[in-house]
Amino acid sequence: MTYVVLSFCKINVFLSHRQFFLLKIQKRVEKVWRFYKNKLSLSKLITKIVMAKYNITPKKEKSARYQTLLSEETKDRLRDEILRIVVTEGKYKDKDYNTKRLAEDLHTNSRYVSAVCATRFHKNYPELVNDYRVNDAMSLLTDKRYMKLTVEDIAEMAGFSTRQSFYSNFYKRLGVTPRQYRQDHMK
Repeated sequence: MTYVVLSFCKINVFLSHRQFFLLKIQKRVEKVWRFYKNKLSLSKLITKIVMAKYNITPKKEKSARYQTLLSEETKDRLRDEILRIVVTEGKYKDKDYNTKRLAEDLHTNSRYVSAVCATRFHKNYPELVNDYRVNDAMSLLTDKRYMKLTVEDIAEMAGFSTRQSFYSNFYKRLGVTPRQYRQDHMK
């Protein structure tokens, strides 16, 4: 019984501190509102006051400098070359093929490859490669020639290095597990 009373007292103390804090902010808002009446909206004003009180700085938008260094023609050329190497040559199936090796093949640096992936494909390099791997796995899962293979074997054929990586990427993209996808398309 004593514990319940103590915890109830703690809750009341917490609530009274919260109410005091809100009352303090309300007074501060009213004081500042008179000054900024026509210049700021009330929500922006409250945000400004709370940020000032707790010394919070707004998050600054970052713009990667290397993205602006590339011309549009260079980005288009690199996009075509990335597709040629990754898709046509089937490098997406290679587990050890990464942005560094791709950049070496393109005679550029990995930051430029990342910039092109971000601006032209609207995803990063691993997401791009995993999309092609998932597409490949989808066709392998429904192909009758590969019915005797396990889902893990198909994941390896598609280029995934771990079972967990395969399942998470497949589920993220399609909303079903690979095993469930196979069962649904075999009916």
